[in-house]
Amino acid sequence: MSYSLANLLTSIAFVALVIGAARNADWFWASVAFTFAVVSIAIAFAGAICDRHRRRYWTVFFVFGFCYLTLVFGPWFSSNTRPKLLSSVAIARLHRSVSRLRAPEAAAATVYLASDGKVYVNAEEIEPAEIADRLGNTPRESVYVYEDDPTEAFQRPGYQERRGEYWDALGKAKYHSQLTADSATALFPRREDFEVVCHSFIGSICGLFGYWLARCLHRKSNKVGEVPENAPANAATIL
Repeated sequence: MSYSLANLLTSIAFVALVIGAARNADWFWASVAFTFAVVSIAIAFAGAICDRHRRRYWTVFFVFGFCYLTLVFGPWFSSNTRPKLLSSVAIARLHRSVSRLRAPEAAAATVYLASDGKVYVNAEEIEPAEIADRLGNTPRESVYVYEDDPTEAFQRPGYQERRGEYWDALGKAKYHSQLTADSATALFPRREDFEVVCHSFIGSICGLFGYWLARCLHRKSNKVGEVPENAPANAATIL
């Protein structure tokens, strides 16, 4: 098997791992992704010490990966720097796209307010005024009411009015007390686990990017100092 084909297969396997872990993110996959990132950084550190020929590449791998993981998981950085990173914004938007409602097995009906203001009953989009009619005579103990985390959604135009309509409709349907779960348990994958998975893999990718960048810059610097074959004997001194 050629070296390029092996790299291609490794890349495909890595991408498949990232997609699978992000799609099914839970505490296990979050642990796997974070451990993978830590191990990759540790390997880069070992390479920077032991691999004399590729020391500069491994060093850049370690610096890029370690700096990113520190910015997103390190003390103080996780609460002050992490939310401001572009990757954090992209991950939050991606989570809203891939997350889905996972109701308990005991649920006969689910009512769900998404962060975009859409209302769903049993995964079917409806208007808030239709909630009571859709629930009908469903026993209250079998109805589960969910709501996305409204922290970011409140900044969207019209979301607060839509949320008010949602809760007014639930009040008229007499389901005020049936608040059995919030966004942390209703949505799958959980946002916390999803963020750990994505940030961990991005840390490894940053290290790989640093390794590739260091090789490219090294090759470019070597080409600048190359001496043509037909050049005079003192050409190297002149260059």
